[in-house]
Amino acid sequence: MKHAIFYWTKTGHSKKLADSLSESLSVPARNLKEHAVLDGPVDTLFLVSGIYVGQNDPGLIQELEKWDPDKVGRVVLITSCTSGSTPQDQARKTLTSLGIPVARQEFICKGRFLIFAWSRPNETDLSQMVRFASELLGQNQVS
Repeated sequence: MKHAIFYWTKTGHSKKLADSLSESLSVPARNLKEHAVLDGPVDTLFLVSGIYVGQNDPGLIQELEKWDPDKVGRVVLITSCTSGSTPQDQARKTLTSLGIPVARQEFICKGRFLIFAWSRPNETDLSQMVRFASELLGQNQVS
């Protein structure tokens, strides 16, 4: 099975999460702002991004709208946000409207904002995210 990791970051938190996942899965993490095209079809694509003022970055949504559903078996969302509980609803809706399956489960962890959650995402978050991804690779849960 072939996997891919793409991230979109404004603060560096998503890159930190993507790099940790990359190391664990031995799959390169690619910045969507620099490399938005898949080299070929993938079974599972991990999309790592943040929530900014309650929503996905509009630039991310514009990139997702260009994706080819024939190249992506499913997407797994990994999210950092100040609340630690806000999902990537816009990304999910965009991908689903393109016919790209999205896993029902989404990993969400706190991300630092100003003086809040200063150390997040931390080593515990990274460990939990890797465990989440590893478990999901053994399942086929899509919406």
